[in-house]
Amino acid sequence: MEYRLNSPDVVQEELDGEVIVVHLVSGSYYSLSRSGADVWKRLVAGQNAEVIVDRLSEITDGTCSVIGPAVDQFVADLLAEQLLVPAPGTECRPVVAAASPGERIPFEAPRFERFTDMQELLLVDPIHEVAEAGWPLQPGTPESGAVPQGQLP
Repeated sequence: MEYRLNSPDVVQEELDGEVIVVHLVSGSYYSLSRSGADVWKRLVAGQNAEVIVDRLSEITDGTCSVIGPAVDQFVADLLAEQLLVPAPGTECRPVVAAASPGERIPFEAPRFERFTDMQELLLVDPIHEVAEAGWPLQPGTPESGAVPQGQLP
């Protein structure tokens, strides 16, 4: 099955080989590096898990029996976090190989780190929850003067 970014709820950016993914609804953000970033880029480019497993078995020292379950679990975790959604029939775009032909790198199970330390800031609505004091003051604090949505007089 093919997948796509759960847009517009999720945004991503690649910085120096690391992929940062932000879930704008939950306020969580994720760091994907090394094999996690590689698999993520392949997934959002339209490659299905089987193609990714085959490719990883060519460029790493892992076997399909080890790589397959690791990739399947990674995809399941991404779906559970609502970062990706199924997208049957997605057009597959090419992805740059992680290693040169003949060079095999050690297999590392793809994973991500989830962070929630900025949820309050990411969930502040800068359009509706701004007062004279400015943004990102949250409603309900005396200095903000902002009124939570739905509580306007």
